[in-house]
This record gives sequence, C-alpha cells and structure tokens, in this order.
Amino acid sequence: MGVLGTLFSQIHAKFTAPQHLDTPLNGKIFVVTGGLTGIGYHTSLNLALRGATVYAGVRSVSRGQGIVAAMPLPAGGQGKVVPFECDFSTFKSAADAAQRVKAATGRIDGLVNNAGRLANYGPYELGENGVELLVAVNHFGLVIFTKAVLPLLEATSKLPGSDVRIVNVASNAAMFSPNWQIGTAWDTFNSTLAPNESKVNDSNIQMLRYGVSKMFPIGWTMSLQEKLVKEQSNIITVSLHPGGVATDNNHFAKIPIVGLMFLTPSQGALTSLFALTSPTIRAKEAQYKGKYLHPYGKITTPEVKTIADPATRQKLWDMTEEVIAAGGLKKP
Repeated sequence: MGVLGTLFSQIHAKFTAPQHLDTPLNGKIFVVTGGLTGIGYHTSLNLALRGATVYAGVRSVSRGQGIVAAMPLPAGGQGKVVPFECDFSTFKSAADAAQRVKAATGRIDGLVNNAGRLANYGPYELGENGVELLVAVNHFGLVIFTKAVLPLLEATSKLPGSDVRIVNVASNAAMFSPNWQIGTAWDTFNSTLAPNESKVNDSNIQMLRYGVSKMFPIGWTMSLQEKLVKEQSNIITVSLHPGGVATDNNHFAKIPIVGLMFLTPSQGALTSLFALTSPTIRAKEAQYKGKYLHPYGKITTPEVKTIADPATRQKLWDMTEEVIAAGGLKKP
C-alpha cells in the first residue's frame, strides 16, 4: 500500500465505525506487552471490561499499579489487570519478562505484543546486545518473549473451547523504505539507513529506521504461522498496523490540522482487539492466518513487498535465531 492508499485507509478508519467487540471473555487470560500506555492501555481495559484477566507488561510495576488503580473497572467485576515488569531492550530482560508471566499463570488465551520503541525516543544507539535499540525492542524482544511463552499458548490451545491467538503490533511506516532488501545480519539489523554520518539522527532517517524495525515482525509473524500450521497447531497469528494514533509520544499527531486525522488511542486499540477476540477471525481462519491487517481488520499487502517473500522471510527468521543464539551482534 503506497502513501495515497495509506492516507485513504487512515481517513476511512477515522470516520468509519468498526465492528462492535463485546464478546464475553470471562475466565480468559491475556498478555498485553506495553499494556498500560497508549493503545495498549485501551486494549487491556477493553479485555478486562469483558471479564478477562490481563497481564499487562510495563517498565515500572509501581507506576503500573497506579494506572490500574485508576482504571474504570466495575467493583466486583470478574475482569482485572495485573501489571508485570516487561522490558524488551535486552535479550535477557525480554526472557525474564516471559518467565514472570509463566510463573504467574497456567494458561494464556492470547498474546498482544504491543510494546515498542518509537522513532523519536532518542538517537541511533546500539543496546547491550549490540543491536540497534529500535530493532532490539521492536523485533528481538518480541521474538524472544513470544517464543518463551509459546509452550503455554500451545498448551492452552489444546484445552476444550480454547481459541488462542498471537497478535503482533507492527506499523505501516516501512512505506518510506519501499525498496528495502535483506542483507547481512549487521546491515539488516544495525544499518543507520543514513546517506552520511551527519544525517544519522535526522528525524526522517529515524523514521526510516523505525519503519524497518516495525516491518520485521510482519515477516516473522507470517513465518511463525507457517511453522505452527506444519505442527498442526490451532493458534492463529496476525500482525497489524493500528492506524496513525495520537499517542502521547507521537509528535506528528500534535501538528495543527494534520493531527485531526489521527485516531484516538481507544480507536487505535480496535484492530488489536479485532485480531485477538473477533469470532470472524476463527470462523475464517484460513483467510486470516499469518496475515497483515489495517484498521479495523482489513487484510492488507505489506508496504514492503519483499518482507512477504518466502526466501526473504526465511533468511530473516534464520538470522534472528542466529543472533539470539550468539547473544547479540558484533561489528564485522
């Protein structure tokens, strides 16, 4: 989808009422990373209001507890939100977050990987594992966390009446890098994408890096679904662009006039909620498995078509596994 198509999609989402999502979720247990800010907050709130228990990943549990205490949840209601420490910036912290979830619950009915690092969080920086921080959080943290809790998701999927799904929140920002091609591990995960060193931290270059980092989960989700199908798993995986959302850290949404076109955070959560809980997904699972969605559940071709190429996706999967096994990247 090009820039004009993206603009039309955004306008359509802004002024179109989505499918009403009110299916009762009593007794269900969900995990939402980045679950108490922006669209993650509204994802967690909606699930809890429908009766689910939500483990919401946060950087600070004490701050998370304050946010939960102020949530408009009915007294005596079955739904609840439980914050847990979740940091995707290092391989170890992502794995530790998964262990906290597994220690807290014996089932997971659905996972929403909503945690992410935005383009304007800071300058180009390699993290503890030698991976650029946008990629470390938006791709590697997601992969490590998901694979660590996957056995619990698999076990839940075998229970009577279960409907387990994995939802990975990506972005359409890769549209600014339509000619992207996979390269070596270092070039793929750590490229500055700048024409010269003086422009490494220009805002447009930061957006390029952000878009590529949020593109990786789209291809990885497709590959994960293929592997689950081969294993005869009932789990459905999807990735999605939530729309342009006016979250607190989105500087573009604060531009006069332009900001009027952005979705509210509650609207931004609706595509995640559709992917996670809509009966339509299960009823038409052959159509939705491994797909990339735009608001509010529209199956869409990824902005960078090469990320859907099977050979490219396999190389991305293999390189990701190799980097994780090695504990990170070292400059060649």
